[in-house]
Amino acid sequence: MSVSGDGGGVRTVEIGLLGAVEVTVDGASVSVGGHRLRAAFARLALDAGRMVTVSTLVDAVWGDDPPAGSGNALQSLVSRLRRTLPAGVVESAPAGYRLAVAPESVDVHRFERLAAAGRRTLESGDPAGAAETLREALSLWRGPALADIGDAPFRAAVVTRLENARLAAIEDRIDADLALDRHPEVVAELEELTAEHPLRERLHAQLVLALNGASRQADALTAFDRIRRRLADELGVDPGAVLKGAYTTVLGSPGVPAKQSVRMPAAPRPVTTNGARTRGNLRPQLTTFVGRRTELAAVADLLAAERLVTLIGPGGAGKTRLAEESGARLTDRNTGGVWMVPLAPIGEGDEVPQAVLTGLGRRQVGLLDTKLSNEASAPQDVDAILVKALSAGPTLLVLDNCEHLLEPIAALAHSLLLDCPELRILATSREPLGVPGERLHPVPSLALPPPGRLTPAQAARYPAVQLLVDRAASVRPGFALTPENVDAIVEICRSLDGMPLALELAAPRLRSLSPEQLAARLGDRFRLLTAGSRTALPRHQTLHAVVAWSWELLTAQEQVLWRRLSQFPGGATVDAAERVCADDDLLRPGDVLETLASLVDKSLVELVAEAEPPRYRMLETVRAFGAEQLETAGETAATRDALLAYFVELVETAEPKLRSPEQRTWANTLTAEYENITAALRWAVDQGRGDPAVRLVAGLAWYWALRGAHAEADRWATAVLPLADQAPPVSAAIVTAFAGLTAASLRSTYEEAKREAERVTELIKPFATAPDAHPVLVLADSIIHFLGDRNDQVQEKLERVYRHPDPWVSALALFLDANLHENDGDLLVAEQLFESARSAFESIGDRWGRGAVLSSLASIKALRGDHRGAIEALEQARALIYDLNGFDDLPRVLLWLALEWARIGDFERARAYLDESTTHVARLGDDDNAVGFLGAARSTVLRLTGDLTGAAALLTTEIERYRAHPYGPPQIYALLLADYTYALVAVGEAEQAVDYVLEALSQAAEAHDSPVLGGSLDTAAAVALALGDPAGAAQLLGAAALVRGLPDLGNPDVVRTRELAAEALGPSTFEARYRDGETMPKDDVLDLARELLTQVRRR
Repeated sequence: MSVSGDGGGVRTVEIGLLGAVEVTVDGASVSVGGHRLRAAFARLALDAGRMVTVSTLVDAVWGDDPPAGSGNALQSLVSRLRRTLPAGVVESAPAGYRLAVAPESVDVHRFERLAAAGRRTLESGDPAGAAETLREALSLWRGPALADIGDAPFRAAVVTRLENARLAAIEDRIDADLALDRHPEVVAELEELTAEHPLRERLHAQLVLALNGASRQADALTAFDRIRRRLADELGVDPGAVLKGAYTTVLGSPGVPAKQSVRMPAAPRPVTTNGARTRGNLRPQLTTFVGRRTELAAVADLLAAERLVTLIGPGGAGKTRLAEESGARLTDRNTGGVWMVPLAPIGEGDEVPQAVLTGLGRRQVGLLDTKLSNEASAPQDVDAILVKALSAGPTLLVLDNCEHLLEPIAALAHSLLLDCPELRILATSREPLGVPGERLHPVPSLALPPPGRLTPAQAARYPAVQLLVDRAASVRPGFALTPENVDAIVEICRSLDGMPLALELAAPRLRSLSPEQLAARLGDRFRLLTAGSRTALPRHQTLHAVVAWSWELLTAQEQVLWRRLSQFPGGATVDAAERVCADDDLLRPGDVLETLASLVDKSLVELVAEAEPPRYRMLETVRAFGAEQLETAGETAATRDALLAYFVELVETAEPKLRSPEQRTWANTLTAEYENITAALRWAVDQGRGDPAVRLVAGLAWYWALRGAHAEADRWATAVLPLADQAPPVSAAIVTAFAGLTAASLRSTYEEAKREAERVTELIKPFATAPDAHPVLVLADSIIHFLGDRNDQVQEKLERVYRHPDPWVSALALFLDANLHENDGDLLVAEQLFESARSAFESIGDRWGRGAVLSSLASIKALRGDHRGAIEALEQARALIYDLNGFDDLPRVLLWLALEWARIGDFERARAYLDESTTHVARLGDDDNAVGFLGAARSTVLRLTGDLTGAAALLTTEIERYRAHPYGPPQIYALLLADYTYALVAVGEAEQAVDYVLEALSQAAEAHDSPVLGGSLDTAAAVALALGDPAGAAQLLGAAALVRGLPDLGNPDVVRTRELAAEALGPSTFEARYRDGETMPKDDVLDLARELLTQVRRR
């Protein structure tokens, strides 16, 4: 990296951290003495080109034990560092220091760039290029990273990260070498690496492949068996997909004995303490066991403390496999053996004892004393034989599939536990056995990825995805999770609820269907998922058979409730189930609760954890089966009509409560019921039922507004609008207003939005201007007038709104009035009105109103330079918005928090808030307004941290995007232009900045937004100052304060302009020119700014 030296020459600085700390200047080594000095220097180098705060550097050098006056101590270290390095390399910033070198001059950053490039090259199919790039990356390492900075507090975490990155790069390079048939060359290296990292599966898989490629198949199989045993012994897990894939590759190679290709090597069978004979009848598994690490540990702990543990869950949840795997891991505890007894084939209760005895039969001779005395020559009954068989020391009996013969199995289990003191029983069932002392352990579906876009690496962390990919690779060699199929794979897993059996049945379909095709066809899952194992029980060979087995075990009332509950996609409360599912014939309302509890016991319905009131839901596959049975019974239409009637009533009850102290409770109720409400709404629209459809959308309008769900509001308002003539007029007017608003905000340019606002105003006028108009119509009408730049009409409208009988509308009037004064530059009056609005909303208990007012008050605090006060207000607003899941408002509050933290120099917090805001903006979808504000805020933070290049690049992209399609009001464009102007001034391009600030002024004037115009005038002052006119800058600053209503004492850019102008002019002259701007007529401000900028550019 080249930097300017004292004499104007150029010096080349290179920094090494991958080893001992090393610095060269123009090729000559420079010594950085003292481990604390090296630690401070290394910490700066890790963020080369970016500012590191004082607090971060103090923590990096001294950790939790900083010296008194740590700031001075750090300054002393920096002074020593500056004497060591060329001038200009260490720069000061208001809140920290920056190493003014490019990241490429530091070997850490160069290594990370090359390692990433090598991996991309490898993934693109160029192993030769990848190997070359990765070798170059690895050659940068001279020894252990940061080897000579002592025990600096940050060292351990950084070294761990770098060592992991180095190991990953080595693995990538070995993959490249293997792809280039360099198997013999890497064997020795891999043997050394696997010894150093005995549990790193990727390295062991590479060793297996390398040995196989070197024609050493026997050694490859031995290597695989060695790591398999180690994983089982030390972690209790099976090999993952990578290791299993390597093993499969070896089995497919010439020279491997045929018998070795049949199955995975079997784990050693448990033996008795004298080694003479195996105790138990567990058989080795033919497939890998995926996930369930937590469940395995939980079952082991339960069996250590309890004598009867029942794994309960729906069919296909994986109860049997979990029981088998748990038993296999507990053989050392059970010298009497671990015995698996499958009870599904048993049809009668009196056959249960004999079935258990048969399960023990293979070991009966070894367990029982068959030398009967003369006195005991009569044959013993089965129960007595069982007691004797299960009393040979600590024993675990696994009773599998108990649900169809609960009473006889429970009786036998109870009797055996009483008679065999060292016996423990692990049962699997779809409902509890009901035996005293029984401990239940629900077996959940496999963990699922969350909704949203994921990378293959992120998706692969979830057991449901792991299982599907593993089984798909077994039937379709080479199948893997890729960027192209990851979305479909996640969709399949989520559609099948992560149910192991359903995923096992889905995997064979991937032989003939792409993941995308399979995902699209899961609506017909029962016909599609029929390719089960021929060796499985008949009821486990198709998905339909699995669920039908549970159906056939139910009473008539249980079947009625199951099929009717299937119409609740979001689950149901007891009240909803009684109102929708009950009738006077098949299922009376008084029987619903007991029947619901029975379905919970049978693992067909789940009680949703922590839901209040209690809520019950079905897995999607169980629900789909119920819907199929509902159609067969001819009850679909009647049940959906009952669902629709129930949720119309619920929504209309909730709507006024959303503007009351119960706002959060009812908002949460609607959120919990939202899937059900939209199912009812979809039914109404499909049937052309305008009255309930329009009433539902009108009732949800304010709920959608609270949550910022504008796209959802637009979709449903558009869908029901053609049916509006069937509905009550006020409901139809609300739908019309929201359809117009969402269309304007989501599908229009700003000018089109204004025209749409004009049209909608006329349509809703008769209802919005009524003395007791619906509050949502009052709000919508006011927003439409703001959108149409009708501030004069808004003022007239507010006089009527103040007279509205609803206290929430009165509070809203105060808030709107405050915004109107803020827009007009009357901030002192606006502040008083905001405070009044806050009190009004607090007295009502409205969180939305309080959050909106606090955000506005925060902006005024920020203008006064009260950053802590602004942050406190914004944090309160954020908490209120979180309470209501206000997706639309939240990103803007987070952006504002990022700016405030950046302005006081805490860039780490600023970046954290920016990242959080970026995540929320992404969830909003195509919200260009939010994206524009995000771009402006992010660029400001980048500028304040010294990354002018990044800020300019971001702003250039966003400005071009707006020019191509003006997606929002002119305020957004003015903000982007003003920020770009500051970036240009910072890099010495003030003349070029003139055009941008002139355009910003025009946009701000068009918006009739005084705060934005004031900000553009502040920006114009910075340009004037940079072009040599401090007097003009002072006058423009005064004009900005005039227009906005207050000077901006919180923006570092404005503060800097003010300080430099005052320094250039002297205090008295500065104040005089500032006063000239502050006292001029407002109407002359724009002309003054344009004239000053034109004159200063001509000089």
